[in-house]
Amino acid sequence: MEQSLNIIKIVESWDMSLCNRSRHYAKIDAAEIVEGAQFEVFDAPLCIVSVDDTKVELSYHNATMVLNRDWQVLGTPAYGVPNEHLSITERYILFFESNEVTKEGATDAFVEAFNRMFANANEGNFWKNIALGRECLRLMKHCISFNDAEFLPELRLLVCQRVIDEDMIEITEAPRLYQSFCEYYRHMLEFVDFDACDKEIGQDLQRCFFTQVDEYRDKLCWIVEETPSDHAKELWQGLGGMLKRDTVQMSRKYEESIYEVECELDDMFKDELRGMGFCHAYWSAKRAALASRGIEWRSVATMNPRVMFD
Repeated sequence: MEQSLNIIKIVESWDMSLCNRSRHYAKIDAAEIVEGAQFEVFDAPLCIVSVDDTKVELSYHNATMVLNRDWQVLGTPAYGVPNEHLSITERYILFFESNEVTKEGATDAFVEAFNRMFANANEGNFWKNIALGRECLRLMKHCISFNDAEFLPELRLLVCQRVIDEDMIEITEAPRLYQSFCEYYRHMLEFVDFDACDKEIGQDLQRCFFTQVDEYRDKLCWIVEETPSDHAKELWQGLGGMLKRDTVQMSRKYEESIYEVECELDDMFKDELRGMGFCHAYWSAKRAALASRGIEWRSVATMNPRVMFD
């Protein structure tokens, strides 16, 4: 599969009450991405630290980033640009994408995966949507052509909108996946003409939904950094509402492990009645499963000792 690493630079400038927004595109062929390679991207060095079949570790703008090659759409925080006359910020979006035509059966596979996500969310099995959400993004980025007449940007936009708006993924369990849907939504928004898009899809699209997406995006771009700051940890606690969540759930290691852990727990408790007190047995088993993978996790009950859970 021919892939490229896409880097999008987004510049916003404010002059009094007016805001101008511009996008600039760069691509690096995946075949050129090898350990130690260096590239000049938007007048800044981008260095490849390590590469394997699933992810790339890179250094760009004095930050280390790890990008999954299949599903992830990574957005950075906004950086201030010195200017004595205007207020200017710039941020970057990075993701791999295939340049091939639609693969046979890819659209049907996507529809099946998305329908299963919808069913899982209705049943409360949100953990199952971690793998399905990754698969949906992989299919959209690598297997379904951007110019596919049956899967144009407005349909991709609607898919991301529904995943976010209907909470099909738990943001505190998979922040990078959640961010990817937000960033892909924002990317697709640039290509949609609301007045010209399909009438049926247009009726479902919310023109101002991007304001909600931007709120999540602006928090998550800090939270998913490889070395989160105190500011990121404060933002993280705000995502859980009134309840505190262990900051270890911010880590890439936790997110890469949690689906496998949930599969293990689902099998462990498949014959158990899930009534009063079950949550404590579940949290204890989850803590042990994560500990076996080198992750020290504290449950929401441990993080909120004054709250009673049953």
